[in-house]
Amino acid sequence: MKRLIVAPFLLMALMGKVLAGPSEIPQSGVYAVDSIEAVEASPMADSILAEIEASMERAWIRFDRESRTADIYMEAQEEPLHYDFDFESQQATSPDNPTAGLRFETPEQFVMIHGVPFEVAFTFQQINEEGPEFAALQSARDEWLESKQAALEEQGAGLAEFFDVEPLSTNASDGVDWDVPYVFDMPIDWNDQEVTLSNPDLFASDGLLFTTDFGVPTLLVGQLVTAPDTFRQSVISSADAQETIELEAPDRALTIFMNQDGNLGLVGIVPGDQEATSFWIVEPNDFLVTEDINKLIAMFYTIRKRDSQE
Repeated sequence: MKRLIVAPFLLMALMGKVLAGPSEIPQSGVYAVDSIEAVEASPMADSILAEIEASMERAWIRFDRESRTADIYMEAQEEPLHYDFDFESQQATSPDNPTAGLRFETPEQFVMIHGVPFEVAFTFQQINEEGPEFAALQSARDEWLESKQAALEEQGAGLAEFFDVEPLSTNASDGVDWDVPYVFDMPIDWNDQEVTLSNPDLFASDGLLFTTDFGVPTLLVGQLVTAPDTFRQSVISSADAQETIELEAPDRALTIFMNQDGNLGLVGIVPGDQEATSFWIVEPNDFLVTEDINKLIAMFYTIRKRDSQE
């Protein structure tokens, strides 16, 4: 999963139009957010800009002029985001994060630009690394990390409570009869489509993908070609909190887990008698909400053998 600089919807960047000269590179040091503004005014920008400002007001960047590299420290990220800053081409690039636009202003100031669904310019101003402003930024980050860890521990301790869900309504769900040795139900306002999978070490090539019109949640159903424990370990880290419920008729198991970012995911296993073991997987996602998790668990509960429908 890629880590984002600001909010999940800011996935791309806009490059500036005027290339910087070789000498137009900020000096090394620590930079804090000085201002945030939408490149073009719009109702959507007006409604979300305050939220973006709140997420960035305690962020800072440590820039090294010689190596042209930058570490971006976010209040909501345990590890800094690593970027290469190229002021000549006006791009900030990272192998693990979205590209950002970059613009030189002065030796002590530069602008980063992001923009989907609207463009936002973040002006960074150099601050004194030994001064009170930087000390306050570090203190706020430390406090947030401590509170985050406490919240994660509390959430992780209560994962089993997610298994107590309301069943799917019969007049708001449809049966799914696919290439697995059982049938199950899904909400009528969800979509399903057959997909081709490309990890032959873990599962067969045919899969069934469930989404809503918004694209989230995303549930993938298919058949394993490896041991269930091997599959679980490929999805769930040993550091993740997890709880598993065992069900019968047919025998099956559903694991809910929470990663280190506090996002929830699901892994379901339905062993086959003569046929391949089936899997369900919902990878952790920033957009996944409790209501989605509840519906996905309720879907898993509806699994039943085919002959029970005859």
